[in-house]
Amino acid sequence: MSTRSQSDSRKTPDVERRRRYLRYAVAVFYLFLMLLVAELTGEREIIFPETAALVVGLWVVSSPAWKMSRVRLVLLLTAGALVGYLLVIAPGMSLWMKYLLSFAFCTVALNLARCTVWPMYSAGILPLLIHSDSIVYPLSVFVLLVGVAAGELVLERVGLHERVHLELAQKTDAASWRMWLGRFALFSLLAVPALLCGQPFLVVPPIIVAYVGFTMRENPLHEHWIKTVVLFAVVSTCAALIRGVLDLGLGVNTILCGCLSIALAYALFEVFDIRLPPVGAAALLPWVIDTSRLVLYPIELSMGALVSIGLAHLFFFVLPRRREQEADQERTPAE
Repeated sequence: MSTRSQSDSRKTPDVERRRRYLRYAVAVFYLFLMLLVAELTGEREIIFPETAALVVGLWVVSSPAWKMSRVRLVLLLTAGALVGYLLVIAPGMSLWMKYLLSFAFCTVALNLARCTVWPMYSAGILPLLIHSDSIVYPLSVFVLLVGVAAGELVLERVGLHERVHLELAQKTDAASWRMWLGRFALFSLLAVPALLCGQPFLVVPPIIVAYVGFTMRENPLHEHWIKTVVLFAVVSTCAALIRGVLDLGLGVNTILCGCLSIALAYALFEVFDIRLPPVGAAALLPWVIDTSRLVLYPIELSMGALVSIGLAHLFFFVLPRRREQEADQERTPAE
């Protein structure tokens, strides 16, 4: 997705690993600042869990996780957050319909902007999940995104990250729009049991972002989709325990607990050898959701990950590849 400096190829694995760990540390510190400001101001809307995903996708991994420009990154996610806020205060619509409208807006905006910054879906849907009717939320997203974009530049300047050439995606043609209609239709069905039955944790924003990513056939994690689901389950369980037991139960400082949760998630990235940005967001989500239902969070998120990622893997990777293999066999003359 990017053109990397040739100097990266001359770095030993140990050097690159140490640099990556240092970038993790910088990312945790940035999230610490976000949690600190939220705690000092008493504004829960300042916490944007997808920030934990964005710093992984732009700061930690060696190449950007998405096709984008920095300006479009800030504008798109801010627009998604603003639309999500407006949908929260809009009367006369079901939560299911609001989710679909937000999903549709993000899809159209990303394709017209030729970007693949899937965290925009989280920016547009998170306020619906937490019922955020404060303008603080989109303003916070804007400020945090400016910081993320600026942070990537700083990391490049100080030599902690290779300079990259950011690229835009190809223009969406008619066939691609038809594929997006399929993604939208499947998502609308997945959201029915979650939203119409009052179980929104089945389609939390990190799962939606991962779902969209797994509808892309070129996603290398298709070969490890079960491992990805397990990672989601482990991270969400650890996050819920840290929030429920250490933070709310034992009264450990909530900022410290939030940093511990995200640091543990990042450590699990290395253990699983999977650096999937939405999993990072799942580690911070317990700090913004209704804690009275915290026990359901890891259970429903794990179920949602299994179903959403599993169906995306089936319909957008396994079946198309099988059809292509059958077509190739038909074209091959019988020996």
